[in-house]
Amino acid sequence: MSGPNRQRSPTETAMISAGSSMAPRTHNLTAFHTNSIPEQERVVGRTKAGNIELTGTALPSTAHLARVQIHQDGQELPIYRRSVPCGTVTEHGLYFVAFSADRPRYDRMLVRMFGATEDGVHDHLTDFSRPVSGACYFAPSLSALNDLAGPEDE
Repeated sequence: MSGPNRQRSPTETAMISAGSSMAPRTHNLTAFHTNSIPEQERVVGRTKAGNIELTGTALPSTAHLARVQIHQDGQELPIYRRSVPCGTVTEHGLYFVAFSADRPRYDRMLVRMFGATEDGVHDHLTDFSRPVSGACYFAPSLSALNDLAGPEDE
């Protein structure tokens, strides 16, 4: 179910209640699709048909999934992700936005994605994506916006 009355996950609820940082990117699907399906799956870290996570030796260290899964105290630190097709006739791709109430979580993921860690391994999905801008935006929670707006006039 979509819309304002749908059931939200605990992660969504926590992120919405605190506000979120968001980082937009675009993915060049034309270039990505020049790869074979097995290569696309190795880049992402999931099967294309079933969206099943690759595991063990089937999951390359360069796969997006391998680079962005961050754990703390044995628990994965999630972010909320959304993507939609975008573009014009001459330039098109996938517009991707990630949301998180914990801004340092982005920093940890980006360091791993761009190979700035000790292992020097970069996320191969970055070969097909680019930041929309150099900015990271903050989206305040609905309760914060309501507080800023003040009481409703009757």
